[in-house]
Amino acid sequence: MDIAQLEGKVISYKSLLIEWCQKEKRIFDYHVYDDTGNDDIRHFAVKLSVDNKVVAKARATSKKKAEEKASKRAFFVFQKQMSKDS
Repeated sequence: MDIAQLEGKVISYKSLLIEWCQKEKRIFDYHVYDDTGNDDIRHFAVKLSVDNKVVAKARATSKKKAEEKASKRAFFVFQKQMSKDS
């Protein structure tokens, strides 16, 4: 799947990444932890690992948003491999 195909579509990078990992038989893990930082608003931080290597990190005001942000970053890391596979 390339960017041209994705443009104009509302997509979830998390679901794309999960599908790709399952298809490629890769192990993935979202490690969510509380990250209060110096902000008044509570934040969650996520480490996304693929094959036991941290490939992306993200921080947001909800677990879901943090996971999606980390997935988007990981998507760009694996984009070349993903487009070869599809």
